[in-house]
Amino acid sequence: MKAIILAAGQGIRLGNGLSELPKCLLKIGNKTIIEKQLESLSSAGIEEISIVVGAKGECWTQESFDMINHLCENIVINFDNSITCNTVSAYLALRGCQKDDIMILDGDVVYERKLLNKILSSSYENIIVAKIAESRKEIGCRLIKTHSSDDKLKNIGKNIIGIDFPWYIHSGIFKVGINSFEYFFKKLSDNKFFNEELDAPLREFIENDEIYILSTPAEEWVNINTQQDLKKAVELFSK
Repeated sequence: MKAIILAAGQGIRLGNGLSELPKCLLKIGNKTIIEKQLESLSSAGIEEISIVVGAKGECWTQESFDMINHLCENIVINFDNSITCNTVSAYLALRGCQKDDIMILDGDVVYERKLLNKILSSSYENIIVAKIAESRKEIGCRLIKTHSSDDKLKNIGKNIIGIDFPWYIHSGIFKVGINSFEYFFKKLSDNKFFNEELDAPLREFIENDEIYILSTPAEEWVNINTQQDLKKAVELFSK
């Protein structure tokens, strides 16, 4: 299995000086988010890891690049990170890769190590990790199941309307199995998605292939979109 960490964002949403660093280099306790991710992936037996970084934005300095490159040799640079989104970053990382199981993680998600074990031990080949939204105002990508008794993903997007609360919120972690690798990469390669987040190609992917929602407790991961998220991550995962 390979893992790709998508960390090319500009970190501008946090504000108050925190945008001076890529979010993956924010500290949770005495370690950065990226250090925690790399350690947990390694402990799960995943050694082939790529990190996609950016080139544009005040957070992407030679110093920040060197800090990440010191932790992981396989660095992919998204030189257009100011005008493209995660789809391009994932495409760049997978381009030229041999077919394999792929774990894709946002560079700003902090999680318990046991979460990876849940993913790896699942009988489903394609998995997207999510939790039940805690409020209607919670920031994140929404997920809808096909049926209340079924874990199959029906729709995904940040602006889905007309659904009953509570809905699922995507963690920023998903796995695509080896049998779906080529079709997934084909979707990433479509240039109509190059200015879109990954939910856009995933909506087309699930028209012909299946992804199953792995529902987890809210305490098992935090995707850092706000300063409140950062505070929560420190409280839960600083040890």
